[in-house]
Amino acid sequence: PLVVDIARHLVLPVITLTIISMPGVYVTMRYSMLSVLGSDFIRTARAKGLAERTVLFRHVVRNAIVPVATVLALRLGFAFGGAVVTETVFS
Repeated sequence: PLVVDIARHLVLPVITLTIISMPGVYVTMRYSMLSVLGSDFIRTARAKGLAERTVLFRHVVRNAIVPVATVLALRLGFAFGGAVVTETVFS
């Protein structure tokens, strides 16, 4: 019962912090994917006859995730700082 009570009280703050940080991550992922999609090695992978799904997941996402991981790490720091304010509001 104690764990359920703690989890129930964490729902609103977690949703609030997630909603605030996700648009920046989505924009970063979009521009990173578009940048990688124009690369020569993607054209080469398609020319080899690889399936589009394989090209996207094995080549594009693997190379586009690096800037996204950086943004997520920075957002994690901001989330800890914002958690203090959020917890104060929801307490």
